[in-house]
Amino acid sequence: MWTRRDLLRAVGASATLAALTPGCGAGARPLLADASHDPDRLRAALRAAVDAVAARLTTPFAFATRRRRLRAVVDLDQRGLFVEERAIAIVGGRDRDGAWREHATDDLSPAGVAAAAAAVAGGSGPTTAPAPPVGRTARDHTALVRDPRAIGRRAWLAEADALAERVAVHASSRIVYRASWLVADDDETWIVRADVDHRQRRVRGQVGASVVTWHGRRPVVGEATIAGPGVPTAALLDDAALAGAASDALTLYTPGGAPTGPATVVLAPALVAAILDRLLATPAIAAAVTPAALLTITDDPTAADAFAGHVVDDDGEPARPTVIAADGRPMRAAGVGGARRAGPRWYRRRGPCHLEVVAGPAAAVTAVEATVDAGVVLDGLRDLRLDVDGRLVLRAARARELARGQRTGRIWGDLELRADVGELLAAVSAASLDRVAVTIVDDGPARSARAPALVTRAELGGAVEPARPRRSDR
Repeated sequence: MWTRRDLLRAVGASATLAALTPGCGAGARPLLADASHDPDRLRAALRAAVDAVAARLTTPFAFATRRRRLRAVVDLDQRGLFVEERAIAIVGGRDRDGAWREHATDDLSPAGVAAAAAAVAGGSGPTTAPAPPVGRTARDHTALVRDPRAIGRRAWLAEADALAERVAVHASSRIVYRASWLVADDDETWIVRADVDHRQRRVRGQVGASVVTWHGRRPVVGEATIAGPGVPTAALLDDAALAGAASDALTLYTPGGAPTGPATVVLAPALVAAILDRLLATPAIAAAVTPAALLTITDDPTAADAFAGHVVDDDGEPARPTVIAADGRPMRAAGVGGARRAGPRWYRRRGPCHLEVVAGPAAAVTAVEATVDAGVVLDGLRDLRLDVDGRLVLRAARARELARGQRTGRIWGDLELRADVGELLAAVSAASLDRVAVTIVDDGPARSARAPALVTRAELGGAVEPARPRRSDR
């Protein structure tokens, strides 16, 4: 018997799987109380910790974050509100040998932070906060248009219900599963150094809906998602997007063999974003890649609509745009992006935050497709692998045939694109003027991109029959 997770994983519904996990099968519980949270008290404790380790460690540093994720979910058999909250404080610095040392604690009380300072410095730390030293500049980056903590349980569920009702309009007897969800991420962060003291609060939201049908032995998904800074609402996802998700799920695939061999392909924006994100996560490979001269790729965490944008990174350094590729020059990969902490162990990572991909000249998507005499349009990410030698294997959910610049109506599922990633990006010959916002949420720091559709050349493999997930994957 297939579980909800089995189904979503098999169809490649990555956004919905991320939104519903670990909420799948869990009971709703009330919002967490904020009575025990005192930002000023925590800030003072971090200052005290930095001052305590300054005598023994160079570049003393303290970091703390309180991260809350709220999910409002409605699907065929559950309706609930799920809240996760995590908190961490880290005190560190470099010792006299130049090695970085740090100690983490989930006890954000003054005593807990002082104990972390004592552990990393090898001595006892203060339990009370002295005044900040002369010269330390305090900065706040906490302005919010709307505070998610002020929104009640009923209001969140009402938003999810409103979205579910709009999704139901597009349902048919062939749809075997549907889900609607809103996710609000609320991150409050403090970074304290000897010279500066930052407090930053970032709120970002995602709204999505998925519908799944069964086509022969294959489950087929249609997803519609939108994300950006601020509190999410059901109205952000328009009816056209919901209708498109239903249409993707209800599409009947063309029988017979799918195209194989070298081909001209049009990559949907979500696929472009996924390829660049994976490539830049491997700087050794990216440094050997020279994209086509018409592409300009920039990491810009300061963009107003950046889902993962920030004012300062987790080292307390100001965010600034960085050009990664332009004018046919090799990609700048090493050291690009700000420092951020995420994941179960809160390790510090450096990498791009929000990719802006633009091309010149560019044209409307229909005009771009009209330049293709024979090829396919690839959409929907099922899987992506990038080997150490730069070989890319991308499994797309759908491939639509193009002939003489027009879509023929023939469509296949689960095709593989195979190419050297450098050759794929160097062969880009056209790009769409319209760009789509794409979010990437996994165990690492949140990332986002605004990317166009691209025309390039690659090798196509035949349709792949989806395998049932192994028991160890559940």
